[in-house]
Amino acid sequence: MTTDRDTTGREVGELLLEQGKLTEKQLEQVRRRQRRLSLPQHRVIVELNYASEEDTYRALGSLKNLEFIDLSNAPLTPAVLEQVPVKLILHYHMMPLSLDGEVLTIAFSDPPKQIELGNLRLSSGNGSKSSWPPPAPSTPPSKPISASALKPSSDCAPNAA
Repeated sequence: MTTDRDTTGREVGELLLEQGKLTEKQLEQVRRRQRRLSLPQHRVIVELNYASEEDTYRALGSLKNLEFIDLSNAPLTPAVLEQVPVKLILHYHMMPLSLDGEVLTIAFSDPPKQIELGNLRLSSGNGSKSSWPPPAPSTPPSKPISASALKPSSDCAPNAA
């Protein structure tokens, strides 16, 4: 389970409360349900329909220091998809989105833990930029997508057949 807190311990619900998107009573209900069901706070907020998916994921992205991006117009090309082995795509639940010079932007189905980002950067060569898009129509509403830009390396490049 991912944590919905920033480095200072602030929760996504607290940020939405500060923004006027949640009430104190709603946040307490979210916390009770979160503890009872062992779910990430952002998912409980969306399930209870206390804040929109976009507002919730914008807040989560802000807590995780991820730039919020819109995936609805992101074209997928075979050249970009070939930059990451299928094994890594399936393991990390991610999708390569674009290649800009040496920087490969990858979208994840859930915000990755710092250690997972570190492992992915090690296996891909280098990482430098992170972003967080809203749920796209092509993704299930319960699965947010975060993205991190990574530099591809020869260790990760798919083998030519």
